[in-house]
Amino acid sequence: MFPIEGLDDCPIAVLGSFESIGVYKIEGGHLFFRVDRPLSAKSGEIPVFCFGLGKSPTMIEKTHLLLAFAWGNVIQLIVM
Repeated sequence: MFPIEGLDDCPIAVLGSFESIGVYKIEGGHLFFRVDRPLSAKSGEIPVFCFGLGKSPTMIEKTHLLLAFAWGNVIQLIVM
């Protein structure tokens, strides 16, 4: 996924539940995006997520904020 517009120098929060993960702008509570639990994940599994800095294979010119999250054995990585 390409960097999300509007996140530069913007404090954000990630909130997770049994059904979805949402990335919110702290000021105003604007929802940037939401990811629903994959069908392959078992009901009741809690998502795990973590931020980090890194480069993607298609955007190697600079370091980006990354969000990694998983439900069970399904892992996704988003370039913020």
